[in-house]
Amino acid sequence: DLENLYESLYDALNQYYMFLNNQRYVDLGLGTQRMKCRIDTNFKLIVVADSDTVTKRFPIPLINRLEKHFISISTVLTQEGIQVSHKLAKWALDFSSLCKDRLAVFQKMKNYTLEECFTGFNDETVSFIVFDVINHMHRERIPTEEEIDTTEALRRSKELLLKMATIEAVLRVKESRLHTEAKSITSEYFKFNLCTLQDYLKHIFGDTSLCTNELGVHLTLATTHSKFLSEKEVEKLILSTGVNIRCISLHQFQTEYQYTREIQMFLTEEPEIGSNKKTLLVQCERGVDNTKLIACARHKMVDELKDWREENKKSKFGVFVVFLILLNRQ
Repeated sequence: DLENLYESLYDALNQYYMFLNNQRYVDLGLGTQRMKCRIDTNFKLIVVADSDTVTKRFPIPLINRLEKHFISISTVLTQEGIQVSHKLAKWALDFSSLCKDRLAVFQKMKNYTLEECFTGFNDETVSFIVFDVINHMHRERIPTEEEIDTTEALRRSKELLLKMATIEAVLRVKESRLHTEAKSITSEYFKFNLCTLQDYLKHIFGDTSLCTNELGVHLTLATTHSKFLSEKEVEKLILSTGVNIRCISLHQFQTEYQYTREIQMFLTEEPEIGSNKKTLLVQCERGVDNTKLIACARHKMVDELKDWREENKKSKFGVFVVFLILLNRQ
């Protein structure tokens, strides 16, 4: 909701200050509420916003007052990364496109868009995947090695992108431009993709390496086309996994304070006797329409997890947080 504050920044941007005891003050307001805020002598203002938000919601005078820079993950890729990203983008396009000799046979079938083939795909997806893969490879690299193996980087990048693929796109790959790779793609996909939430939870509970991050917890985001979990379904998950699971919805909270209190209550609860793990399932519907809500909830969750881990460094039980985002089929 910071956009509501931007129009009150004009006095600061125009350096329209009031001076008191050699200190600079400026009026900032939200709606009818205004107050004087002290401005440090080294004050700098940086506004980070999505390009669509800037063009659709920012007042023109505010845009004109700011020095503008467009930041994209692709601009920070090395030459190796750029080469891998180009090959990965072509692979993704081939994955979604029907082979020419199949078009005549399957006239009613159409090419899928990349967004239909890969859940959450956008213009930055390919670059983000390559950037992440190369960073991991740099950390694993032997000091005497000077260059990253681009073939291995491409293989790992394909593997990550394939994890985002929808099952119908994978089943149709035999009719795509990648039909010669269909068998290996399908085999790879079903090897690591778990079909149900129950399978996924059992997987992460059984992998001890998942709790070795800086927070000491496992935080993940999963997408689904299914409906909200009912109380009975949650009870079945608890019985099948043997782990204490609390399920909440982002839409049940009216304020950030309520959401924060729920997280704190979950973190301070001791696991049930005989269990060293506990899980919080955070559900959110209409994921495409609630991207800001999800981002805000995730950042708040990370902050609370950091504070909790700082206060409980000797805690030996595992904490698992899964954001379950419901997406509508196009």
